[in-house]
Amino acid sequence: MHRVGVRPGNGAVRHAVTDDALAAAALLLRDGEVLWRFAWTNRERTNCSQPLPSVGGPDTVFVSTDYGQGCVMLQIERSTDGEWLPPRKLWDNRLMKTKFTTAVFHRGFLYGLDDGILECLDARDGGKKWKEGRYGHGQVLLAGDLLLIQAEDGEVVLGEASPERWKELGRIAALSGKTWNNLALAGKYLLVRNDHEAACYEVALAGN
Repeated sequence: MHRVGVRPGNGAVRHAVTDDALAAAALLLRDGEVLWRFAWTNRERTNCSQPLPSVGGPDTVFVSTDYGQGCVMLQIERSTDGEWLPPRKLWDNRLMKTKFTTAVFHRGFLYGLDDGILECLDARDGGKKWKEGRYGHGQVLLAGDLLLIQAEDGEVVLGEASPERWKELGRIAALSGKTWNNLALAGKYLLVRNDHEAACYEVALAGN
């Protein structure tokens, strides 16, 4: 779930953007009222990836999932009298099929694991910039201009978040065994875990 915060007095509405097995939706923070809902599911009726608000431009939401579905960029609009309108598709395709992970956004581009392979898309039109690096159904974390990939086999991979190409900078065997959990970065400490072990590593990242 992503919370959409606003500055007091700008006329906007504080809400959270999330999804369930059948749709993506925006909910008022104060009482849970549904502001809008967009039908979004797959053959397994399983949406693990969370929507990303305001990544393709103002009032946009990026939604993705696996099991053959792909991704979509939505434009969120209100009528002149303030009513929420049904979300409008800006683009959609069969790329960025994220299974357990949520994509990240950096300087106009989306990065995520497309059915286990790292992929970069242009947020403006969904065009594919590159796709390489088989990391399985792991997780992706943005750290400045870098990507940290938690691979499904337990390795953590560091690389550049660039639309030009994917460049690995290093990797460590952080965990052993299947790993689907999110990784976390707190200052110089990288925390990783799976269903049978947890570990903390001291790392040195530029600007961290």
